[in-house]
Amino acid sequence: MFCPTQHQEPHNADSNGFLSHMRVMPADKTVQVSTCSPHLDENETGTDNKFTIENFEFLPAAR
Repeated sequence: MFCPTQHQEPHNADSNGFLSHMRVMPADKTVQVSTCSPHLDENETGTDNKFTIENFEFLPAAR
């Protein structure tokens, strides 16, 4: 499952629309996060823009 979120960084005043993509993998207890701009065709590669959360405890779905 992918969960894109849009954010504007202070260094990006011209609104080129960077997105944080979260790949959620409950079976592996993992969330992978990466940041990119489709408009600029660029990927952010710093450790605060591309990382993996391991052993993530997902809550059961609410009913």
